[in-house]
Amino acid sequence: MRKRNCLLILIVLTVLLLSSCAQTRSVFMGFISGKPSWYYYPESRAEKGRLAFVGEGKSSENSRQGQLMAYNNLFSKLEEYVGTTLKKEYYRELTTLGTIEELGVREVDTYVDMEDGVSSVYVLCTASEEILNNMRTEARQQEISIASQVVALVEQGDQYIKESRDLSAVKCYLQSMALSYGVSSIKDGYDYDSIAEEVLKILPGFSLTVMDEDTKAVTCTVLVERRETVLKTIVKMGEIIASYTCLDRTGNTWQDSYVFTSSTEGTFRFRSVNYTLINEGEIVFSFNLKDEIENLKAVDPEMAEKIQAIVDEKSVKFSYDSSGADEEMLGLFVLNYDFNREYLNDDTWSKYIQERFTSDSITTFVPNRYSMRLMDSEISLTDSYLFPFITSDAVTSVMIVRMGPLEIVKSETGVTVCVVEGKAVFYSSLNSTAIHESPILNVSGFGDTEEEALNNACRNFCNIIYDWFKGNYVQ
Repeated sequence: MRKRNCLLILIVLTVLLLSSCAQTRSVFMGFISGKPSWYYYPESRAEKGRLAFVGEGKSSENSRQGQLMAYNNLFSKLEEYVGTTLKKEYYRELTTLGTIEELGVREVDTYVDMEDGVSSVYVLCTASEEILNNMRTEARQQEISIASQVVALVEQGDQYIKESRDLSAVKCYLQSMALSYGVSSIKDGYDYDSIAEEVLKILPGFSLTVMDEDTKAVTCTVLVERRETVLKTIVKMGEIIASYTCLDRTGNTWQDSYVFTSSTEGTFRFRSVNYTLINEGEIVFSFNLKDEIENLKAVDPEMAEKIQAIVDEKSVKFSYDSSGADEEMLGLFVLNYDFNREYLNDDTWSKYIQERFTSDSITTFVPNRYSMRLMDSEISLTDSYLFPFITSDAVTSVMIVRMGPLEIVKSETGVTVCVVEGKAVFYSSLNSTAIHESPILNVSGFGDTEEEALNNACRNFCNIIYDWFKGNYVQ
């Protein structure tokens, strides 16, 4: 009888195993493996319109640790399904509440098996099929967009290489690396590893050389080159950041910097645009890749650190001592116009702003009034009228201020209101380029008479312009 019963059980199990019903097979597999049946066929626990995911984890410490590992495994499967990295907040919600509300995820079952002091934990969750599939589509579209951007950046970098703009090429390559990290669908030659290899091959070949130094005037020429094989070639349009130490009005030091661009000859002439530069110190020149490295650091800190180390190694220093040197001056043009936009041969407000600069120990060079009479058009340092007026070699920068009344109105209370409109542009006299430009300002002034209101408006305007300059260039 016992033999007959054993044979019957064996026949039943064989029939179940050979059955086409997956759910029946999962029950059998669970029976012989010690795992829950839904481990093999999780779909059996999912309602229509929902997907099922199983996570598993083991721990010899306690079942909670095994459960966390199971959640982590399940979370990875969710990310794999949608094809993108999910928010960390989702993982915290899953491990604490057993749900991810925004994804329609909820825990359905948990199974714990203890054997030889090891906890094996299995977690079953279901999720909204519609939400995950929508995310899957969005992730794929985003991946296609990223791949397109990466290809465009790499090809732009390749073009820069042909134009001897090698440093600009590296900037493009680094931007592409920050975008392509972790994206697997980018074609060969444009992928992260290929571009990283190229950057690490190119960057060590760059060099900066300081020439034609004038330590008293704090000026020098910087040459940007790249060694490809044996010979060096110049690097055009390369951005180099100059960093230096300045002194504020309270005697405390602070760090300032300015970005220079190499010419078609691979050089640029350094001259500080900051009047608070300390008398004795050093200027540090390095490749301006700060933003690109910072973006790369967010996705691959190790690679970013490696590239930053090369940039630091390639930086050069220019030591100077300007003690006893001729004082640098700021060229100052204040053009005051009347209601008809005709130039007023009046230096009242020129002297006012000049006094404000003097109070901050900034020496100004103000051209004679007569030199302004012909200036009735927009001013720029390339204007042929301006250069003859800068007769001092000590002038390193120029500020041009244009101002004039816009309207004067007398209110019902008897108070007169005047609005003055104007702007200021701050230039480097070294290369005649604008360093900063204020917005067009409309400033009001009040008074008992039109003249008083106009004077108060002009004074307020000059104060704002001076504060704008001081905020940008005198810390």
